[in-house]
Amino acid sequence: AEIPPIQEYSDDGRHWNTDAICWVSVADDAKWNTIESEYASAELSNLIVPLVRDELRNIGHPVIVFLNQYITREKRLSIQKVIFCKEFEIKKTMVREGICYDMHLTLEVVNYPQQEQTTLCQVWGRSLVDKDKTASWDDIYRVCVSNLRYAPEFREALEVDASDQM
Repeated sequence: AEIPPIQEYSDDGRHWNTDAICWVSVADDAKWNTIESEYASAELSNLIVPLVRDELRNIGHPVIVFLNQYITREKRLSIQKVIFCKEFEIKKTMVREGICYDMHLTLEVVNYPQQEQTTLCQVWGRSLVDKDKTASWDDIYRVCVSNLRYAPEFREALEVDASDQM
């Protein structure tokens, strides 16, 4: 049996601006559909959110992370785009070559601090792990998250224009 195709991404050569200062979190109503039952929502969130942050940095966006520090008004207002991880789904299919993982990540991009415009973005990824090899979940999920740089609706949602400025 053949595996149905998923959305493919490629570099369209467009120069996207990377001026938006971003903050990444998990939506309150996030839905996680995982293969392994031992991966609770919090554990998956702890894997996906850092991957999204890393990919944004790799693209060139400044990303703010607030660990256990007090968030001043100035720091909060410096954020221009809030990215919420809304949904992540992964399906496992055994194939002749090994294991195929199809993934679907839904992100919501919110203009901040106005919170007037939100954009839902879908990102797909497929990871094939050869039958003689193993891969960490981090490496498998990274295949999907790395497509953020090529997803036009996501990149467009991160564009900063005059209406986004304070």
